[in-house]
Amino acid sequence: MLITEYSVSSGRQLYCAQSGPLAPPRLVAAPPSPWTALLAAGLVLGTCWALGTLLDPEPARRPRRRYTSEPVSISEKEYVSIRDGWRCTYCGRRVTRRTRHIDHSVSRANGGTNHLNNLRLSCPPCNLSKGPLNSREFTNR
Repeated sequence: MLITEYSVSSGRQLYCAQSGPLAPPRLVAAPPSPWTALLAAGLVLGTCWALGTLLDPEPARRPRRRYTSEPVSISEKEYVSIRDGWRCTYCGRRVTRRTRHIDHSVSRANGGTNHLNNLRLSCPPCNLSKGPLNSREFTNR
């Protein structure tokens, strides 16, 4: 059976030399993918969440971030420790890597930053008793 192809004005058609023109192959729909059900479920759940969020009379509040700057890095801690001679800047006690506290001259609660000029070395008792006071307020107490 010899099958050739020829063109008609409406498009291309298969033609058999013995029996004439052949009918185009039927397209059969593929079975639905398991992803289709998951996608539909996601759309339903997403729509429910969006409606619940929009219609909620009191939206959930985000917890306020206390500080916006990054924590003091290890290299900055080392620099401050060496600069201050491994001694508490308030009482003069020797500190080690384990016992050191890096303190802010102007506390972060009062708008201080993590700039090296605002950092100082302190022992745990001094830093914990200092609290949110600035260094000048603490030493004048």
